[in-house]
Amino acid sequence: MATVEVNVGNWRTTLTGGWVLIKDVKAPHVLEIGEFAVTEHNKEAKTELKFKSVVMGATEIVNGVKYLLVLAAMDGAVTKYYEAGVYESCMGYKKLTSFKHILG
Repeated sequence: MATVEVNVGNWRTTLTGGWVLIKDVKAPHVLEIGEFAVTEHNKEAKTELKFKSVVMGATEIVNGVKYLLVLAAMDGAVTKYYEAGVYESCMGYKKLTSFKHILG
């Protein structure tokens, strides 16, 4: 089992299992997953966050791919940071599994 530590400012989490850090957070598919997370959160929470970037993230392969991303999003004129969990099946189906404010 691998242990991955993720740190952003004062926020920190440790992932155990088969998590692997994403090396290129600007890769088109990673950005697509980040935009999906913000869009789905907006639908569920009736908010109007604007996706800005993926700051960092990790993936775990489990009959599909689980993503844990730290996202930057605009809340009005303020940049805030969020932790988002997304599951993507082998068939391309995506589901937002978690979304929480962590900084800003």
